[in-house]
Amino acid sequence: MATPRSDALRQRILNLVGGLAPGEKLPSERALGEQFGVARETLRRALDDLAEEGYLDRRQGVGTFVTRPTFTQSFRVQSFTEDMRARRMSSSSRLLSHRRRMAGARIAARLQISPGDEVITLRRLRFADGEPMSLENVSMPTSLLPGFDAEKLGDSSLYATLFRQYGIDIVAGTQTMEATVTDVEESAILGVAPLSPAILVDRVTWTASGQRVESVRSIYRGDRYKIQVDLSGAQRTPETTRMPHPER
Repeated sequence: MATPRSDALRQRILNLVGGLAPGEKLPSERALGEQFGVARETLRRALDDLAEEGYLDRRQGVGTFVTRPTFTQSFRVQSFTEDMRARRMSSSSRLLSHRRRMAGARIAARLQISPGDEVITLRRLRFADGEPMSLENVSMPTSLLPGFDAEKLGDSSLYATLFRQYGIDIVAGTQTMEATVTDVEESAILGVAPLSPAILVDRVTWTASGQRVESVRSIYRGDRYKIQVDLSGAQRTPETTRMPHPER
């Protein structure tokens, strides 16, 4: 369990790492222990934790090097803001555009509304610790959000805003992911080279009553995200696990 003391040590190491370029080597454990005034074992645990999170590369017998964290994309209903908070990183957003328009066939099918119904569309650039991470396009039925003002959303979590202002609690959804590359516009916005690897995420979410709330298409930087899927074995009945009798 994290303690105020361990959190403080973690932050001091991150401050040090922030001043170094990827690939640079950290001072020795002995030097760092003296610098931070902590026991070597305490320091080692903190360095190991940061290596697990992807900030550091620990090479036995060689040293500890700065790397860039690769985020594991989780498979649960969670806002970008909540995701970054869980990683102890600051999240922020830039609203690139917003408008009201007719849903059209594709968005209408996903939100289970009529093609002529009006939707609010938002295009936002999402940041983690000030670095561009994803570009998202969100569509939501206008009928659910009377008086919604996209300009006031700022850095707030969209999910938290929907719950606070409209009592909309998103509890479930469906999501697909596929490998892609960034086009010229996406590359410029995300600050990556054209045709960089990316993860395309398509998601639809709904409330406990089944009311569709949002259709989202997001582009995540492929150099900063990886996908992890937890697998479990199928339940086996005695019939499926019984060894066959030898032939007689």
